[in-house]
Amino acid sequence: RILMGGITISLITLFTPLINSLFFSNKLNITYFLIAFLEALFLVVINQSIEVLRLIFKPWKYILIVGIKTILSCFLILLFIFRLENGVIGYFLGTSISSFLVAILSWFLIKEYLNLTKLHFQFWPMLVKFGFPLFLGGLANYFMSINDRLFIQNFHGFQELGIFRSEEHTSE
Repeated sequence: RILMGGITISLITLFTPLINSLFFSNKLNITYFLIAFLEALFLVVINQSIEVLRLIFKPWKYILIVGIKTILSCFLILLFIFRLENGVIGYFLGTSISSFLVAILSWFLIKEYLNLTKLHFQFWPMLVKFGFPLFLGGLANYFMSINDRLFIQNFHGFQELGIFRSEEHTSE
């Protein structure tokens, strides 16, 4: 997971200019993408760690990691946005730094289960066969869940999309 997550995020990072052009009309600074992609990499580590804790029946450590991530993210986001007045980049910095710190903590908590000295390539074909249908289903589910946003953005623009998203969150 960590290797594939790292490869995927590296490939997406290479396409950042294209993504910025297609979806944001080159209005965003590349820094936003790099910070967000780094956070995604740290989240892969965290998710791997909490999955290990779940499988070895360590619920309190699982809850500890998830709870610390949530509280630390909120604290750092608020710090960067309001106290340090960083604006939108403050959100990305807060989540990325909290993800980095919690990734270190989570690896520490599962260190006895980590063995990065060998990649078990013999299991990869079996894992790919098992996971491929799940990947396609997850991808289809993702696109179905964001279609409304794509249509609103395309037909009405970013301002209406922002209003839609804010109304969607208040109704949840």
